[in-house]
Amino acid sequence: MDKVLPRVTIVTPVYNQADYVEETIKSVLAQDYADVEYIIINDGSSDGSAAILDKYKDVATVVHQDNQGQAEALNTGWKSASGTIVGYLSSDDIIAPDLVSKLVNELLNSDSVVVYPSFNLISSTGNLIRQKQAPEWSYHSMAVDLVCHPGPGALFYKKLFDQLGGWKSELRQVPDFEFWLRCIELGTFKRIDEPLASCRIHEESASFRPVSVNRCHEIVDTVESFYSNKTDSDDLSLAKANASLMASRLGFRSGHFGYGLSMAIEAVRCRPLFIFSPLFYRRVLGGLWLMFLLKAK
Repeated sequence: MDKVLPRVTIVTPVYNQADYVEETIKSVLAQDYADVEYIIINDGSSDGSAAILDKYKDVATVVHQDNQGQAEALNTGWKSASGTIVGYLSSDDIIAPDLVSKLVNELLNSDSVVVYPSFNLISSTGNLIRQKQAPEWSYHSMAVDLVCHPGPGALFYKKLFDQLGGWKSELRQVPDFEFWLRCIELGTFKRIDEPLASCRIHEESASFRPVSVNRCHEIVDTVESFYSNKTDSDDLSLAKANASLMASRLGFRSGHFGYGLSMAIEAVRCRPLFIFSPLFYRRVLGGLWLMFLLKAK
């Protein structure tokens, strides 16, 4: 008797991505896995995305709602998901036809609760920029070094969402990392070192936009919340130093010089030896360079 494989639900939140979303949809519908449920949430788009999504109402669940943000859009999709394994795909990214089948196989044959692939970086026109090897997962690398391992195409057991809740809607900068950080208390993550997804880099990408000081500080608040009931002070001090350094870089990049400088100082206060770390100078100087580039435009 053939083994019955679990249903997989993929959710795509869409906000004004008319130029790219159809390619995203087609990549999900082209999966070679037999049982994929696809839920697309139009989060108040005003650029023609809605009309594109409606073309696929017969092969996907299309939901139109007022703009509530990416986190709420994803949570809406995951709440209604019927799959025991779920994931999400941004509306400008694409996945290889065998991504779901390969990741499900890895989940079913390991003790992990999350599985994620390496991926390609592609241009706005879909040309390959470079391949990005996803980092090998460890508890320390995520909880202390603050590496966000899962990227496009990651899948996880829906029970994580049921137990932990989804993305926090008040977070705009690190809702994905904050969710994965909560997930590491429930199990391990597994990497498939094969580029089974593609992340599109273009000027409209959220990662290129300057953000507010509050958004810069989200990573610091996330770390403090995660460690609020933990007693390992050494891990906490290093994690806070890393978070402060990340906040500093984002602050500089977004034009908040005073905030960026204060968080660089905070990183050294938490971990004095950071002053001798090449990472410290790469992030601080990199953030300053991006700030000057932004001001020069």
